[in-house]
Amino acid sequence: MPTNTSITRKRPTSNVGEEQPWCLIESDPEIFTELCATFGAKEVSVEEVYDVDELLSKRTYGLIFAHRFDESTSVPINWNEKDEERDKVFFCCQLVTNICATLAVLAILFNVDHLTDIGDHLRELKEILRYVEPKDRGMAIGNDIVLRKAHNSFAGIQAKAATQPKRRKTPKKKGRKPKKQVLENEIVYHYISYVHVGGYLWELDGMNMVPIKHARCTAENWVDVLRPIVRAKMQIAGGDSFSMLSVGPGPWTEQGRTDIIDIDRFENHIDSQLNELEPSWRQMNDFSIPNITFNGNPTLILKDRMKRAQLGSLIEAKKELDAQRSILPFDERDGLKEFDSRLLKNTRRKHDFTPFIQQLIRKVHENDVHKEVFKLKKLLENEEGDLILIVKS
Repeated sequence: MPTNTSITRKRPTSNVGEEQPWCLIESDPEIFTELCATFGAKEVSVEEVYDVDELLSKRTYGLIFAHRFDESTSVPINWNEKDEERDKVFFCCQLVTNICATLAVLAILFNVDHLTDIGDHLRELKEILRYVEPKDRGMAIGNDIVLRKAHNSFAGIQAKAATQPKRRKTPKKKGRKPKKQVLENEIVYHYISYVHVGGYLWELDGMNMVPIKHARCTAENWVDVLRPIVRAKMQIAGGDSFSMLSVGPGPWTEQGRTDIIDIDRFENHIDSQLNELEPSWRQMNDFSIPNITFNGNPTLILKDRMKRAQLGSLIEAKKELDAQRSILPFDERDGLKEFDSRLLKNTRRKHDFTPFIQQLIRKVHENDVHKEVFKLKKLLENEEGDLILIVKS
């Protein structure tokens, strides 16, 4: 675990592109799934995580942890030390307001382009910024028109209005200036990402200057290494003041198909037992039980035979699961139905219903429909003021 200190972290208070700022958007997994597709990562899905124990390494590219922002949050004391492993991580500082959650998703996508197609725009942007400092990367992303336009397309009417420049008011007469209202109880949430890169688990927090290296891990066990770290974060956050999102293959892809998730979970349990018995089992080719020899310690010989027997049994169980998985045909139509459902919800979410509601209210008043409704309500009320339920047969 990294050593920490109490260096104060400052939250950005101004936008990079003031003329076209980033709007505040809802932190919804359905929004971020379509946002990834808009960026070009069309095989990626973002899901809500309720139990960190349900995460599987093979089905998870990265995890996003959201918590209440605190400027006094400690950062690694060795953040300015040279680390060659750190150079393998594509890390961006956050220099723009209202981009926090989107930047957390991008932080994962930029580092898993070897696992999934992230689209031409993100791939080209990463190549351009490959040898650029994290601060300059954050500046470039903040000024990227394609990313900002896609992000702002999910903003509501109020969020867009909040970022519009205010009209200059006519100067008032001299006198005492009114006090500016301060939202003392304003709750600000901050998003950080966790991802496996180059044999280590990394924490990507745009408020820091560099990514944080936690511990060694592999592509097969990085989620196991992540769980205690996230649990510690949850304990510090306390209560319901945090949430988690996972980024992984979509259910419309063969890797993310939901019909074999139980098989994957069972296999993950077998892998955990194999790791406990023999951490290097993946490098072993022979799991057969050796013949009994009379040279050596009998206790150690029997112990090795029992271990070999357990390993062989677990390996056979894995082969059975692979056989079951292979006989289940993949049908992407089931996953695409879910994707279309999310797309429809997002279309409704992005649509401005204000003109329709205004026209509806106007017509109701023009035709005195509201008066008829009030008359009907009075007729249906009994002496106690309760509504009488009228059932037409």
